[in-house]
Amino acid sequence: KLGITMPITREVYAILFEDKPPATAIETLMARDLKFED
Repeated sequence: KLGITMPITREVYAILFEDKPPATAIETLMARDLKFED
């Protein structure tokens, strides 16, 4: 809606409600490109 990405929140949701294995969620997060944050 606001164009804000929330990858950690998305992965926690997937673990809790979509039966995604935690190890897979961590792999998904670690594979993301690095970005500068203000």
